[in-house]
Formats: sequence, C-alpha cells, structure tokens
Amino acid sequence: MVLFGKKEKMAALCSQIVARADDAIIAIDRNHDIVLFNAGAEKIFGYGVDEVMGERLDMLLPERFHIQHDMMVQEFGMSPGATKPADERSHQIFGRRKNGEEFIASA
Repeated sequence: MVLFGKKEKMAALCSQIVARADDAIIAIDRNHDIVLFNAGAEKIFGYGVDEVMGERLDMLLPERFHIQHDMMVQEFGMSPGATKPADERSHQIFGRRKNGEEFIASA
C-alpha cells in the first residue's frame, strides 16, 4: 500500500507540473482528438480547455498542414521510441491561434 501511495503522489506531482507549465502541452488519442490541453496551451492558442477537449488536433493547425501532420503523427506512432527530442525532428510545425494567426510551433 505504501508503494501505491508513492505512485499516487508522483502522479499528482506530474499533473501539477503539466498544469502549470508555460509551454503548451497537448495530448491526443488514437483519433487525434484532444484529451489534454494545459494552461500554457490556452495562453498560446487562445482557446479555453472547454473549447478544445474532444476536438481534433487539426483545429490548432493551418489547413494546408492537415494532411502532412496526419502523416507525421502516423510516422511517429510507428517509430520505436515513445518520444523524440525537438532537435531530432525533421519537420517544422505550424500552429493556428483562435484568432486565425499562424505561428511556428516548433524550432
């Protein structure tokens, strides 16, 4: 039971870190529907969490990148690693704010 308590505390700490991060942290499910949208994402994209939860990630991308992004997500899903450092990514990613403004979302 003590181990369960430690895992629970660690999960709560991770949740607080994600919630308070200035960077946008967005998670999607298999259908590319948004399942996590932190406060940093709200500031950057201009949407409230209630406006994006359950919506497709495409809403945060300029339309001309929808197909390319779907292919990148599929490629990532087939890769052996769970994550890839930003400096090893080969594609630049663009975002679209609620007001329609486009911006570079990756370096």
